[in-house]
Amino acid sequence: MGPSEGLELALEARFRETRRRQNEYPRRLLPRARFGALERSTMSLRNRRALVLLACHGSVIGIALLGIGIGDLLASQGLVQVSAVFLVLYILTLRRNPFPRGIERAILENERCHWCHNDIPLTGPWQCTNCRFLPRDRHAFDICPGCSCRWEHVECPIDGTIILL
Repeated sequence: MGPSEGLELALEARFRETRRRQNEYPRRLLPRARFGALERSTMSLRNRRALVLLACHGSVIGIALLGIGIGDLLASQGLVQVSAVFLVLYILTLRRNPFPRGIERAILENERCHWCHNDIPLTGPWQCTNCRFLPRDRHAFDICPGCSCRWEHVECPIDGTIILL
């Protein structure tokens, strides 16, 4: 047996061992998305949250700007004024507006752990990382009623993986 035959046998044995390991531990396939790309994607929770908020705010601001543009084209000062007032009021109350937060909570109900592929509900008794206050069932995006800070992360109950919010 020459050196090339020994190398071929070693590579073939290594290939068989790799194939056997792949058959022993098959990859878990993620289930199909229920709500398109936002439900089960490789995008992080922070990015999905920012995308939902951008879509909510952008749609309302876009409609107000569209009203201003159409009112200007039709020479309707009433439509322009109402749309401008609506736009200014919406921008002034941007941080306190419950409309995008409600949509965000409705769309982002669960998060998938990247290690164990377990679904983690974002509604539950999450303990505050700042003051250790443990409220009743709250969404992970809510503000802590004890110290008014936001939750920074949630932990997977199975393997303890930290998921940033």
